[in-house]
Parts: sequence; C-alpha cells; structure tokens
Amino acid sequence: MNGLQFEKHRAEFELLTPVHIGTGEELDPFSYVIRDGSLHFIDLVKWMESYEDQETLLRMTDTDNFAALRSFVAENVSIEKAGMGSVKVESHKLLKTYEKAIKERDPKNQVLVGPMMRNFVTGQAYIPGSSVKGAIRTALANPCVGPARVRKGDRDASEKIFGRIKDDPMRWLKIPDISLGPDATVIVEPVEVSNKPDKSPTPKGHVEAAHALATGRPNKRSAVLSLAPFPLHGNTVDAQYLLDALNDFYVHKYVQEALRFYNAGPVARVGKILEPVNCIVKNLASNEAILRVGRFSHVECMTLDDVLDPITRKKNGKRMPYGTTRTLANQLYPFGWIKVRFPALPLKDKKPYPWPNNLAASENAPVQKLSAAAAPGQAGASPQAPTKTGEAAKSAMSRIPPAQVKETSRLEPLLKQLTLLKPNDKVGMDRMIDALERLSEVQDKNALGNAIIAKLKKAGMWKKHPRKLDVLSNMDD
Repeated sequence: MNGLQFEKHRAEFELLTPVHIGTGEELDPFSYVIRDGSLHFIDLVKWMESYEDQETLLRMTDTDNFAALRSFVAENVSIEKAGMGSVKVESHKLLKTYEKAIKERDPKNQVLVGPMMRNFVTGQAYIPGSSVKGAIRTALANPCVGPARVRKGDRDASEKIFGRIKDDPMRWLKIPDISLGPDATVIVEPVEVSNKPDKSPTPKGHVEAAHALATGRPNKRSAVLSLAPFPLHGNTVDAQYLLDALNDFYVHKYVQEALRFYNAGPVARVGKILEPVNCIVKNLASNEAILRVGRFSHVECMTLDDVLDPITRKKNGKRMPYGTTRTLANQLYPFGWIKVRFPALPLKDKKPYPWPNNLAASENAPVQKLSAAAAPGQAGASPQAPTKTGEAAKSAMSRIPPAQVKETSRLEPLLKQLTLLKPNDKVGMDRMIDALERLSEVQDKNALGNAIIAKLKKAGMWKKHPRKLDVLSNMDD
C-alpha cells in the first residue's frame, strides 16, 4: 500500500448530545473555586505569591487540615489575579455540595470534577482526533467479522481484521483534534438510570461536557481529514464507504437505545428531549453519518456485533444482563452522539433506515435546555475522602491549562503536556503521537519522539505499544 495517496476532506462535526472525553484524572480541589454559578480554574501558586498577608498564608499552608486550607483558598483567592478561565456549572447538587464543603470546612467531600481534554496553548476543550478515529475503526471492523473469519470471543479480532500493527491500514486515515471553541462546555452530573422502575438512579460524580443541539446550545465545528483510500477485505475504504459504514453501525444502535430506554418507563421524558436529534438521524443525507465518542458511550457502541457479547457478563459468579442502564447528563441527555458531514461529496440516492413509527422525530420539538435544577429522583453522591494537601495542591496546578499562553514553539508546549501525561492514558498518548505526526521540523519530531519513547520505556509499555510504529516512522534515523 506504499503507493496510496492522501486526499483531503473537509468534515463538519455537529454535536448532537453532550460529549465528555476526560483526561483520566479529576481536578485537584485546590485547582479551582466555584463562584457565582461557575467553576473558575485558578493558578494557585501565582495567587499565593501575590497574597498580601504572607504570614497568615504560611500558617495556613503549614497544616494538614485539608478542609480548612481549601476553605481559606476558596474564600480569599482573587479570580482577577489568578483566574485561568471558567466553566458554567449546570448541576444544582454540585453548587450546594461545594457551598456546604466550604462553609462547614467539610473534609468528607473533595468535590472532584472530571475535566475535558484541553489544548495547552488556547485553553479550549477539544475532541481528540484519536477518539473519532476509534469510533470509525469500530464501524469499519464490524462488517469484516465474517470475511476475516473472526469468531465470538477472539482476542485477536483486531489483528485478523486490520492485520499486524506495522500493516494496520488505519494509518491511512489521519484526523486532527477538533477544537470546541470558547465557552463550549459546562459542568454536569452524569446519572446512571435503569430501565427497571424499581431501581434508583446512581450519580456518577461530576464532569465537564460539551454543549450540543439537545442542550439548546448547538455546536458545529470543522476539520480537515486526510484519507488515502485503502483496501479492507474486498472493499475500498474511501470517504463515502466510511460514511456508509458509520451509518450501518451507529444508526441502528441509536434507534435501539432510544426505543429501549427513552420511549417509555422511568426516563421517558428523555425521548421528548431527543426528538430534534431523532429528526436529524432519521433524515441523514448520503454525505452525512453519526458516530459516538467519549465516556458513557456504552458497550453496544464499542463492541463488534458478532464477536464480543454485550448480553451477559459475570458478576459475583453469576450471569448478569448487560446494557440494562444508561448514563445521562443531568439525568436528561445521553452522551457522545455526533453528526459528521463531508460537504464536498456529491449527494446520491440513499436507502432510508426503516424508522420505527413509535419513535417521534420532530425538528420543531422544543429543546430542553440544561438546567442547574436537580432532575427528579436523583440520589445523593457518596462522600469522598481527601487525598491531597499543601505542597501536593501546588504541584497539581500545573495540570490546568491557562486560557491564553504565548506559544514560543510548537514543541515546547507538547513536551510540557507529555510530562503531565500518565503512560497508561491511552487518549492522551494517542493525542501526543498524533501531534508528533503533525510536526514539520525534523528536530522537533525527534525530540518529541524520543521523549515519548523514554516515557513509555520507563513504564515498561514501549515494547508492545500499539502505536510504536507510528512513533518510529515519524522520526529521522
């Protein structure tokens, strides 16, 4: 496949429901404060250096009283001097819990929040290109199960379908990170709900998620993809084939989830909220498709239909049903659905999906906007024990990107980001390797490549890393 030529495709992405793709860590309690309904990222060290009453500050930091120190910071930090951007909080529970923790010096709850991936230079949240590529990979693999002679439970299903790592044809698809723009995210509470009326909702903490059509804040972004059409089990994967594969896989998943969970039962109100999204999915043109990315995408959208069994699993020695719950943002919105459109592709006749008569799809349906009010039936969150104080809080601040940073070179911020990544952070390391591919200077490629190799070797993960070849192929021997 050495003779393949890359083609550029402008792709338009429209977020249909909230998306959360996290960093693998939660915000340190000393890295933010919540005021006036917003979470403000703060540069703790910068504020400490400028604080006038240094004697009191030193006395407070020289203590193991986590709750008192957190309250002191929350009550005294200057957003004007130390603020690095903010995100609106759309969870009534988080606002109340934080207020209680600060006022009562409550050490039982750190009020942890899972942030989105962020561009280190702009401070804006983004969707990693590797996440989109992973969703595409699943859709392309699904119809290849038969031709590749993959059997249920095969652990080498990926290798049978795509070949060995060095021959993986997905190298011929390159997708950049997709910036979400300014003010594109909010803090929400993911809540696990069941299709069984007698099971109570289960809160899943708090996360930062991107706004979407369903929340009343449409977000459309664009990016340029590079694709060299490649053969895959008797088919040629070009732009049109890619879109068709996405729809063949994800539209059915979307419809079945809507019918099973949102058309009746405990969360039937979600079905009404999703009517505008249903309308889009029902009327997809031939140059459009949907896919699902990020956390809370659920097992059905991440497994191959005839290989991995999403029906049962073992729990405490017993066979239990899979897929009996959904996790919803603020108990109202499914996570992760995105529409992609290739505007330059010519339109063609498209066989319509057999849309169920009992699944409403109205473009004029009222949009349910995100609300800070608690959704009916939400249960309380379990308290979490504190883990960091004093000096640990200072070092944790380096993980939070500033709203604006003057870029001196493309390499410098990437190396800084790499030092903060954990080697087992798959999304983060994939993003770093994608960034390596986009560097233009040979010396920069070598510097970042060697840093990636050193980090993975130290963790004992380099020898069998799935993207080892991608790193080496972008370095000058």
